[in-house]
Amino acid sequence: MDIRLNFAYQNQLDDVQDNTFVLRILELEDQTSIQNENLYEIKEFKSSLKSKQETLSHLSDNIEKTKNEILDLFETRKHLHSNYKWIMDKFG
Repeated sequence: MDIRLNFAYQNQLDDVQDNTFVLRILELEDQTSIQNENLYEIKEFKSSLKSKQETLSHLSDNIEKTKNEILDLFETRKHLHSNYKWIMDKFG
């Protein structure tokens, strides 16, 4: 009788250990799933930042070009004004 009780106890202990092992595996799978989701979100965020950085770079380039065009226009305006003044002084 003692042997049967010991065997039954051992089977129950094995079942508990198996259940604990299975629960741990499920817990690790959940953690892995969460980590994968977090990694995906980080990659999407990184991609979004890269896109925004490229947009800002284009905007910065456009601002620089516009600034240079405005400076050129002021320079042209000065020349035109100087030419106009010369014409008015000469013929005016």
